[in-house]
Amino acid sequence: MSTLSEESSQIVASLTHRVGPNADVSATADALFFGEVLLTTFYQLLTTLIGPSLTARLLRGGWDHE
Repeated sequence: MSTLSEESSQIVASLTHRVGPNADVSATADALFFGEVLLTTFYQLLTTLIGPSLTARLLRGGWDHE
């Protein structure tokens, strides 16, 4: 499994692509930053509760989906 930062980068790239060229840059940057914080916290919580292996299996499908 790739590291959390690699997965976060993939998510950020996907979100940036979906926002499009006409978005407010400041609002987009804020959304991407707080989205990454939320995903990181969620990942850490799940890892604590169910372990890294099961967390990876559960989240892999959502993070690979574009």
